[in-house]
Amino acid sequence: WEPRHRVAGLLRGASVPWDPRPRCGRCPGPTRTLRGAPGRCRCSPHVLCVLFSQEATKLPKSTEEERDRRAAALQEGLRQAVAVPLALADTVASLWPALQELARCGNLACRSDLQVAAKALETGVFGAYFNVLINLKDITDDVFKDQTRQHIARLLQDAKTQAALVLDHLEARQE
Repeated sequence: WEPRHRVAGLLRGASVPWDPRPRCGRCPGPTRTLRGAPGRCRCSPHVLCVLFSQEATKLPKSTEEERDRRAAALQEGLRQAVAVPLALADTVASLWPALQELARCGNLACRSDLQVAAKALETGVFGAYFNVLINLKDITDDVFKDQTRQHIARLLQDAKTQAALVLDHLEARQE
């Protein structure tokens, strides 16, 4: 099954088993792990979110039940679209301790690399922040929107603080 076919089937209520060997058009057919076992699609979660939203917009809307199913599918697609950049920001948050340690006691010959890494991580969270805000505007669940908005805002503020700390540590270590 291609991801778009899996999504379309799930949206229409079909019980479609997860195929670990999808053919999405971007991946070279069934993938294999190093041990020869079937692998998963190499497409990003964002690709699957876009496919989900596209298929949801194609759902019929002639009856009240169909309109409700379509609206629920669109909301689920938006939640998935929010989850992708939010997961990126969460991953970046887990990298700051290692970068702080390198800034405190790493090789000073790598100082510019650490400076660029700090700014790149901060920029990644910055982009994720605005991507989340864009996708949140069409979500109807206000509690989810508020919690997610607060969470991504904390991650952005933390990224700014952590990047500044890394740069300060490196500045203090000039020899």
